[in-house]
Amino acid sequence: MKEIGMQKKVFEKIPLNTCAFLQPIKEHLKIKKILLDYIKTIKPNHSGGFDGNIYNTDFNNEANEKPYSRKIINILIPYLNNITKELKAKELLITNFWFQQYNKGSYHAWHRHIKCNWTNVYYVEMPENAPQLDLVDGYNKQIIKPFKVKEGDLLTFPSNIIHRSPINKGSTKTIISFNSDYEYINKN
Repeated sequence: MKEIGMQKKVFEKIPLNTCAFLQPIKEHLKIKKILLDYIKTIKPNHSGGFDGNIYNTDFNNEANEKPYSRKIINILIPYLNNITKELKAKELLITNFWFQQYNKGSYHAWHRHIKCNWTNVYYVEMPENAPQLDLVDGYNKQIIKPFKVKEGDLLTFPSNIIHRSPINKGSTKTIISFNSDYEYINKN
């Protein structure tokens, strides 16, 4: 006899280890002022279409290439190539390049990035008291903080990991974020 309201389990939850990459950008001091000077020219856009309260972003700017993107990408390519080699990938594709600024009271609610494999965050301004990124462990559904980022760091992590930037209670925090994909080589 079939019980009403009982559901058959349709999947098994399996814990898998994954990786993230954290790299200090040696050229940070050379490009910080250039990036911040550009960002100052953007009229504050307090949402950018995000769930949260972001002080300023150019996420909704439809331009294929942001004025600062070529400069920053040329500097970041060697660091991204470190990841390409580690993943035994053939090709790197970068998409959806934008900046975000968090003033006092700003935050970015829980989200994940879609239509990509990796999320990248370059910390242009990261005051000592600025909140660290929160991630959710997909297996245990618990908030984890597996690393401590600092200004000038590039963090790369799987884009399906739910994450947020908690409420900023201090000085301005500025990041540049972008999505990336790696084409893999079939090596046994």
